[in-house]
Amino acid sequence: MTWLDKEQIKQLIPHREPILFLDCAEIIEKYHSRGFYCWQKEHPVFEGHFPQFHLVPGIYLVEASAQLAAVTLRQQFEALPQEQADSYLKGHQTEEVLGLLGGIRKTLIHRPVFADNLVEFEVKMIPYGNQAIRANAVATVDGIKAATVELILGLALKTDLLTHLKQAEIP
Repeated sequence: MTWLDKEQIKQLIPHREPILFLDCAEIIEKYHSRGFYCWQKEHPVFEGHFPQFHLVPGIYLVEASAQLAAVTLRQQFEALPQEQADSYLKGHQTEEVLGLLGGIRKTLIHRPVFADNLVEFEVKMIPYGNQAIRANAVATVDGIKAATVELILGLALKTDLLTHLKQAEIP
């Protein structure tokens, strides 16, 4: 098992506050991890999303699950011997690779999550095709299921993402 604090998480994914939704993470084993986050009442989202209730948007639970899966993927890529790397990624360093959300297959919100609730996310992943992973996530508060999420993620090179960004720029 490997514990990661927020600074270590920032080394693995590009997200930053106020959209970084992991305070810490634990890599339990290959493709299995847990992460924790608590949305404080002062978080900017509560100014406009059900402000009288401080209700965490369901899509934030999806995003936190995706961030945890991306952290786990990057951690696995870092540990992967280069000869086992996919041909697309072979020869590239960990810092050149990003975990990207490819799809949201299924999401169920089982109960509301409020500000100051400590949310535990657990992600289990299985390979899905050549360059993708299917991630099944469960978010709980005080041991009670709050959301279940099924995602598709892949690894991509930062240079490819920058190329697409430049192509999308409007003159």
